[in-house]
Amino acid sequence: MGLPIWGEIATRSLGLSVRSVFRTDAGRGIIRVTTVIRARKNAGQSWSAGFTLMEIIVALAVIAVASSIAVTMFGGSYKAGREVVDRRVAQQIAESVLDDLQRNPASYKWPAATADLQLVERQDGTTNVASPAVTVPNPNLQKTIDTQYERYTVRSYVKLYDASPNTCELTTVVSWERAKRALAITLTALAPKRVLEGKP
Repeated sequence: MGLPIWGEIATRSLGLSVRSVFRTDAGRGIIRVTTVIRARKNAGQSWSAGFTLMEIIVALAVIAVASSIAVTMFGGSYKAGREVVDRRVAQQIAESVLDDLQRNPASYKWPAATADLQLVERQDGTTNVASPAVTVPNPNLQKTIDTQYERYTVRSYVKLYDASPNTCELTTVVSWERAKRALAITLTALAPKRVLEGKP
């Protein structure tokens, strides 16, 4: 029976130091191996667990591009949403004015009946729109609503309807500005010719 032999193998490769210690017995081969792996630091070489400057610059560039895209999309969505709200309010105002022209014709100055569009003015001469007469508990919200409606201007027109001598055509134009752009919506309705005489 031979005596056990102790041995050691050490290798250095790819910046790693690998050291293996083993023991052999006759007829039994290697019965115990201990391996130790250590990072090897070469002269003039530094080790760091952080990011390089180039990696940080690239990451910041990617974040900047993604942020600009997100801001652009949000801004476009907000703008489109505001325009939808503006048009919805303008349509409600136009419908309300057309209804008032037929229900309360005495509140307006009616021109002579002709086949051409002619301006219909209110008796008080106002063209702005008042906010709905509703009670809002929050004063700031009420102020926002008033400001929203003050942006609109209303013009109404009338002419005789060609297809029927006893009918007139009422047209209401609601205009406003958004981001220095002039916008408008037009609605038309038919009404009895007697509204020209101030009769509902």
